[in-house]
Amino acid sequence: GYRLPFLFLEDVSGKFFGTYQDVPAENFSPRQFESFGRVLRDQMEFFTFKPQEADKLARTRQEVENVKQIVTQNIDKVLERGEAIEVLVSQTEDLQNNARSFQKKSTKVKNKMCRRNFKWTIISTVCCVCSLVTILLVLALLTYLHVFGIRD
Repeated sequence: GYRLPFLFLEDVSGKFFGTYQDVPAENFSPRQFESFGRVLRDQMEFFTFKPQEADKLARTRQEVENVKQIVTQNIDKVLERGEAIEVLVSQTEDLQNNARSFQKKSTKVKNKMCRRNFKWTIISTVCCVCSLVTILLVLALLTYLHVFGIRD
């Protein structure tokens, strides 16, 4: 639009009046301004080939737009992380529930195996005691028969 040409004119007039401010208007001669032609050419090139650098407002707007894009990207990343965290929380809860279930089942199996082991220990002990009693009875009978001389 119109912003850049007016910025150019404002810049050139500031440089001109800054350079020739002390020279009275009656003493102006056309040759006196030839050195300013170089400044004018440099400013024309600057505003023509680097308009973004010349227009501070446009540059600031561009920087604000860049910052907005970065903020938007960061917000998107945070939202993605939030979704990932929600998935992790859900998976953690499932894992905790599975761990509790496993612990209950393993406790039941442990108790069942302890009862079974105890039962077999009692059965083994009873069998050993019965065998021992039988052996003792047989020995006692043989001793009784031998002492009294009873023979078939």
